[in-house]
Amino acid sequence: MTKTKRISAIISSILAFSTVNVLSASASTTWNSVIVDNDTIASGCSNSGSSSLYAYKTGSNLYNSDARYVYTSSQSTRYRWTFPPKRNWSAQYFSARVYMYLNDSVFTDPYALYGVEHGTYGNTATVGTIDQDSAPSGWNSVYKSSIHSESLGGGFYIQSAVMSPSGDSSKGTGADAIQVQIIY
Repeated sequence: MTKTKRISAIISSILAFSTVNVLSASASTTWNSVIVDNDTIASGCSNSGSSSLYAYKTGSNLYNSDARYVYTSSQSTRYRWTFPPKRNWSAQYFSARVYMYLNDSVFTDPYALYGVEHGTYGNTATVGTIDQDSAPSGWNSVYKSSIHSESLGGGFYIQSAVMSPSGDSSKGTGADAIQVQIIY
């Protein structure tokens, strides 16, 4: 086989392999929730189901000038943001990114845990944790891929994000605006 034919065969093989991979790859869809603030009615959403232990705070540094925070030793003192739901009854897996607005000196929790509630029974998938004390001021995010949908019959139903404190009562856990991104 000549050098030219060998190179041609190699290029043909590479192109054939690449085509097979491109054709077999499935396209993904990205959905973003609205930005949900903790208290203002500007987003048209709610924080229903959140613990009443979270104190109210105002300041020009906060998203829409207000936020909530708590000092607690309980990791079950959850904060919940609810938004118009996203449903997909055929996706068996999805990835999630939770964006959170952090910009206050009271937000010092080193291990605030964020998740999304999904499924027909309100299962919570942990998306990730963030050190609220060392996070840059402004929007931050946590991400998790390949979350298995636990809806009855498959698919997912997502309408809320949650945050749980680390349980260190000497640290303030802040809850301000969030946005959820789902990739499926």
